[in-house]
Formats: sequence, C-alpha cells, structure tokens
Amino acid sequence: MAARFIKAAGGCSAPASKDQALALERRGKMKLSFADRVRPDEPLKVKLLISHPNSSGLQMDPVTRNYIPADFMQTLDVTYNGQPVFRLESDIAISEDPSFNFSVRPSNPSGTGVIEAEVLDSSQRHFSQSWSVPAAAQM
Repeated sequence: MAARFIKAAGGCSAPASKDQALALERRGKMKLSFADRVRPDEPLKVKLLISHPNSSGLQMDPVTRNYIPADFMQTLDVTYNGQPVFRLESDIAISEDPSFNFSVRPSNPSGTGVIEAEVLDSSQRHFSQSWSVPAAAQM
C-alpha cells in the first residue's frame, strides 16, 4: 500500500479553467446564434453565450494562495420584441462562461424582431446587448 498527497477540489471551490486576466477582460461579452427556421411561424431556436468568470468566492489562487473574490451573474433577463422570454436569478452555483438554449415564437408574420439580453452581476455591473432576428427566408 502506498500513500501520497492528492490535491483535489470540486464544485464551487474548483479553480477557474481559464486565464483569470483573459476572463476578466472578456467579462460581459455575449454571442447569440440562431438555428435554421423552415417557416416564419415555427419557433426559433436560440443559443446565448455569456462570458463571465462567475467566481464563487471559494476558489483559491494557486500562486498567491489568496481567495478569488466572488464575482458572478445575479440576474439575466432575455426579451424578444420587448416581451419577456425568461429571467434567471442566480448565485455562486452558475458555471464559468454559461450558455443558454431557448426558443422564441415569432410575434409577426415575417418572424423578424429583436432579442435583448441584460445581465446584472454581484458587483452591480450591468451588461446588455441586442440582436436583430432575421426573417425566416434569410436564415
């Protein structure tokens, strides 16, 4: 039988998987992608990517041995043509750089519109972005 030290951490105390400086630089950036739609009256599948480190406050910097301060998304509001699609109220349990998949039903015959995402994080920073939804024939 052998014994040796194994450094392990899990869940909310696991170290960030990316370069911390890069994660902070990209914080709040968003991307939205649309799936193909055959007809304008069909639901539109959407994928939203949000860059945010979402630090829990329980992670330790392996170099300095100091805890990384909590910094996470608290709310995410998504609207389509001004109407709510969903609201996320979160805490330290959200992943680093989360992605969200959802569908919206066109509110007009052409299927066009605007999707807007607004994020408020634990440091009271506000990030928002909007995207035009192309007509079904253009997809």
